Amino acid sequence: MKARAQTVGAVLLLILLVAGVARVSLRRALPEMGWPDEWIYLTLARNIAERGTLNTNFYLASSIDAIGYPHRDVHLPGYAMVLAAAGSWRGYSFDTAVAVNVLGYGITVLSAFFLARAFFSIRRSLLAAALVALLPPYSGYLAVAYPEHVTAAALMVLATAAVRVEGAAATFILGFAAGGSLLFRETLLFAIPLFAHRLGARKFLRFFLPGFLLCMVTVLPPLSRNRAVHPNALYPSAITEALENPEPISSLASTILKNARINLELLFTSNPVERPEDAVLLFLLGLALISLVASFRLEARERALVRATLVSTALLFAAMIVVYVVRERGGVWGGVRALMPMA
Repeated sequence: MKARAQTVGAVLLLILLVAGVARVSLRRALPEMGWPDEWIYLTLARNIAERGTLNTNFYLASSIDAIGYPHRDVHLPGYAMVLAAAGSWRGYSFDTAVAVNVLGYGITVLSAFFLARAFFSIRRSLLAAALVALLPPYSGYLAVAYPEHVTAAALMVLATAAVRVEGAAATFILGFAAGGSLLFRETLLFAIPLFAHRLGARKFLRFFLPGFLLCMVTVLPPLSRNRAVHPNALYPSAITEALENPEPISSLASTILKNARINLELLFTSNPVERPEDAVLLFLLGLALISLVASFRLEARERALVRATLVSTALLFAAMIVVYVVRERGGVWGGVRALMPMA
């Protein structure tokens, strides 16, 4: 009874902290949309709700030339689908996107608490979740109509479920849900090593993986096909362009190597003193290093989970260099945003 009361108290404290951080952040933020993608997400949400289509209203001539008309937005549709559901209640506005972000932010923080409770005391779990609430740059993305908070919430809920799930059916459903989470960002694919470690080889291979693959085969293809070709998105643009080239393998390899070279140049010319993006990226990478060092003082069960998370993070970072971005390109903090769910 005492433990339950303490848990309720901790949850209430975290809700107050989330509300306080959100209030301060939103009062300091620009109360309007600023990036083209924000309008694109909200317009697509309205299309989904009112017209029942994932086709976009925003086109590049080069994309029409490459894959025809009509076609879908370059982004995966998961975030727009969430906005469509929320918009049917609150309207398709910036305020709706902010409300979704705050809800996702709260879910992330509370999930961090319940994840920690599987390993640590209530006090340590409360501290861990409170640090997540203050983690850069979470508060900064509350007033941006981007899928970062929904993506982080999805991963944290799944990770929390992974430490508590028991039966075969529940593990299968967890795998299916993990596959569905890729509709928010493909980068969640790199959380797979974390699930594999937590569930163990037997449960992962027999139950989680079949559920994951079923979702990948049945749900993802119809919702993610026919996406636009865009110069800022290496996938699926690079594959589409390579298939039209007489030497597709050579073309794809050349594009990937060029992207990796640019990313490495940007990474090694970063300036965290003058550029906030570089400072946050350095902080997140430092957080991974600190976690590795701290893991030596943990018990075997906790140490293994931390290191599995670090494996997932390392694979994600390698993928960022090869097929994504590590620093600003096209006005977005690409690398920082990719690392946020793992942080």
